[in-house]
Amino acid sequence: MAVRPIRRPDSSKSTPHYSANVGPFTGMAQDGPARKARPTALAEEILSRGCAFVEKGIWDDAEREFRKALKMAADYPEAYNNLGLCLLYQGNPADARVAFQEALNLFPGWASAEANLGLALQQLEEHAESAKYYRQSLIHKNPQPQVNLSLGDVLLAQGQTDEALASWQKALESIPNYAAAHSRIGILHARKGRINEAEAALLKAVQLDPSNADGFAVLGSIAARRGNFRQAKEWYGKIPSDTVSVAAQRGTQRIALCEAAVKSGFAEFKGTQPDPKPMAKCYYDLGLALLADGNSSEAQSMFQRAAQYDAQWLEPQLFLAYGEALLGNGLSAKSAFDVAAKLAPDNGMVAEQLGYLALGMGIAKEADAQLKRAQSLGRNVPPELVKADA
Repeated sequence: MAVRPIRRPDSSKSTPHYSANVGPFTGMAQDGPARKARPTALAEEILSRGCAFVEKGIWDDAEREFRKALKMAADYPEAYNNLGLCLLYQGNPADARVAFQEALNLFPGWASAEANLGLALQQLEEHAESAKYYRQSLIHKNPQPQVNLSLGDVLLAQGQTDEALASWQKALESIPNYAAAHSRIGILHARKGRINEAEAALLKAVQLDPSNADGFAVLGSIAARRGNFRQAKEWYGKIPSDTVSVAAQRGTQRIALCEAAVKSGFAEFKGTQPDPKPMAKCYYDLGLALLADGNSSEAQSMFQRAAQYDAQWLEPQLFLAYGEALLGNGLSAKSAFDVAAKLAPDNGMVAEQLGYLALGMGIAKEADAQLKRAQSLGRNVPPELVKADA
């Protein structure tokens, strides 16, 4: 009787400790000189019953059948491999490791068992040994994208980022639309500050897998870092409602805090320049009139002209800064506030606004420095915000 390989069960019926995009690695041990012995027909029948339980996600019954098969044929590598898979799904990587090692003792060089042993070792955080077995699996069989994906994960865990990236890219050579590989590549690029590469990979990842919460969260962080708060909120809003993303929650809270601070600062802002240049004053007044009429876009243009006519006048520059911030253009707002800070270096409100903008963009060190400066200049900054990441 032919032995049925275990197919990947529905992940909703299991609680594996590894990513739903990784393993287990299944397959048949082939006849050949490395194999020690063939199982009996009865052992094969029992193993088939175990496979049927696996397909239904009934792990304890599957485990019982595989152990029965091993009682009938103690030298049955498929039974050990399938038993190990059951143990992995039940959260027991230590015993799974023993089962996979037994499968390899009976059939050295079996690529699927080597990959599964790598997976068990990965869960046990024995990353160097895990990488060794993943590499052996790739040598003994045509490369599997899942093995390359997992190998990249353990290489990353060992700090070998370039090697991890190369392994994930290898996975894409086999499956160009492998969402998990695109996601890992994008997140690694983001950690390394390669924002354009990160964005390109993550856009592909979330297109292929709309449930990719990490991908949307990092895209939101990239948009926030670029000062595009509206886009950041859109990305955060695409995270599935049943998924908790700490990164997205923090990013959303930072942007909300920034927006509230900008609105508060704008309401507080009063003009103080007594003697601006006449043309600058004309454009400035026109900007105020347009703003009162609800035409914020044209008002911004007038404030820009006022600033051009009187580059030393603080008010138009601040209106420009607040206007850009209220429109969600954080990077443009920051540039305008930077100019205002040069015009009024002791203005605590400007320092405070720069701090909140940096906070919204996720630039924690700059946020800390600006909010501390604002405090020193007399601004009432909540103490818990002086350390932006608290």
